Amino acid sequence: MDWTAMTEDERQRALAVWIAADGRVEKFLELLGQLHDPTVGAAAFALGAELWSPAHASYHNVVREKVEVAGPWFVQGRVPGSPRLGVVGSRAVDHEGVRVCKAIVREVAAAGVAIVSGGALGIDTVAHSEALIVGGQTVSVLPSAFDRLTPARNAKMFSRIAQTGALVSEYPPGVTAHRFHFHRRNEIIAALSDAVLVV
Repeated sequence: MDWTAMTEDERQRALAVWIAADGRVEKFLELLGQLHDPTVGAAAFALGAELWSPAHASYHNVVREKVEVAGPWFVQGRVPGSPRLGVVGSRAVDHEGVRVCKAIVREVAAAGVAIVSGGALGIDTVAHSEALIVGGQTVSVLPSAFDRLTPARNAKMFSRIAQTGALVSEYPPGVTAHRFHFHRRNEIIAALSDAVLVV
């Protein structure tokens, strides 16, 4: 693979695949082959996703300055402009946590603040759902590829988010969630948010 002969788009895709492979050369070559396969490569972008990197114009419109999580990211939908509030918390949330999260998210989302969260069960799902209920916009940062949605039971919610807000992922099609991905996901949530609420 000749890096100097690649187009900027090809370089961005290769970088995204390297991140998805977690630095493992064998996995990188496997995923890169899939991305350039006529059928798998077409499926990768048939989902309507854009590939953002620091060179992408939209990137600088939504990412806070001096952010260390520098993409590239796959983006499906439209990331709302500021203000954006990140909401994170426990998967095993109690009733009081749900009540507090619902009250805050409903108020700020109805006021035009976009909600950014991770799509997980618990607080993430509450935050996304409440934003959608009041007609607000929300962004879900995924720990997996768009075709390996995690958790799968939130697939309908993810579909609604993509229609009115955006799904964001570091990973090309075929990549499932791994433990390391959740930490990276949280960093991206912070990078996309003007403030973060921990419930």
